[in-house]
Amino acid sequence: MNKPLLSVIIPVYNAGDKINRCVESILNQPFKDFELILVDDGSTDDSLLRCNQFANQYENIRCFHKSNGGPSSARNLGLEKVNGEWVSFIDSDDSIGEDWYSQFFKYANYDLIMQGFTFSDCGGEPHSYSYESHDYKNKDIVRFILDFIDSPGLLLRGPVNKFFRKDIIEMANLRFDEQVLCGEDYLFNLGYIYNANSVKVLPVCSYMYERQASGLALRKYKVGDHIDWQLKIMKALVKNAERFGDEVDLRYFYKKYAIELTGYLLNISIEDSLYKVQFNKIRSSIIDFRKYIFYSKYVIAYFSPFLRRKCWSLYLHIREIKRKIFFNQRL
Repeated sequence: MNKPLLSVIIPVYNAGDKINRCVESILNQPFKDFELILVDDGSTDDSLLRCNQFANQYENIRCFHKSNGGPSSARNLGLEKVNGEWVSFIDSDDSIGEDWYSQFFKYANYDLIMQGFTFSDCGGEPHSYSYESHDYKNKDIVRFILDFIDSPGLLLRGPVNKFFRKDIIEMANLRFDEQVLCGEDYLFNLGYIYNANSVKVLPVCSYMYERQASGLALRKYKVGDHIDWQLKIMKALVKNAERFGDEVDLRYFYKKYAIELTGYLLNISIEDSLYKVQFNKIRSSIIDFRKYIFYSKYVIAYFSPFLRRKCWSLYLHIREIKRKIFFNQRL
């Protein structure tokens, strides 16, 4: 086939009961100038069979199989195979509305295009996360990060519901960090944003995100790993602030992560040898660390076990008093 305008990458792992709906939602688009790259990540169900059936039936669908390595390695293989000028990612559990691609390409003069999405948790009631139309250019891009860093739906965190320019991905040599198992999507997005000069947010939410109890997401990791990964994200945010923002933005990111990273230390005893290692790692990475933490509720993470227990007992005592006052007022 000729070089398409868009390459769509779908990492697939044990999605035999979902992949048909996902692929068919893409094929139903009025927009046809795309290739679809299915990457089977060592599925143990019939996912690969279904992917091969689509590839045999449609000229613009290609299927690749690899041993299981996680969604990052599957997306990275997909990035090695793309031919399009633009790249988008869709998860195999998800689907898209009929006009999804057509909406995006009205704004192809931007470097990054993003919209909201409709979210369903394990088949529950869907909820839409939609945002006002907005343009961010050059130095305004730090405002884009600040507007969406903790927005409902956490739009900055995942690679889906976005369009990326292939030339920026290649110029910056961007790939998903396969050593980071939680937050790797966020790191990829921040690396891309650092190399972009314009962002368009669209006021639509026709990407249908369905979270499953199994599959590509919902895993638990060690505290030390979480801290390492979050430090990488913080450094990527700081790098963006240094390019697009000012000293106020830098302080905001340092303060935010000083508090968030300290929260992880609450899960480690101060007497544990791991505690000192992780504490020093956080402190050495964040400017003015002690100042940010001293006035935070997470300062308890630096108390001795005895003081932690006393603070916790005091908290439970105060909570019980408030509960009694509340019920007495209702009588």
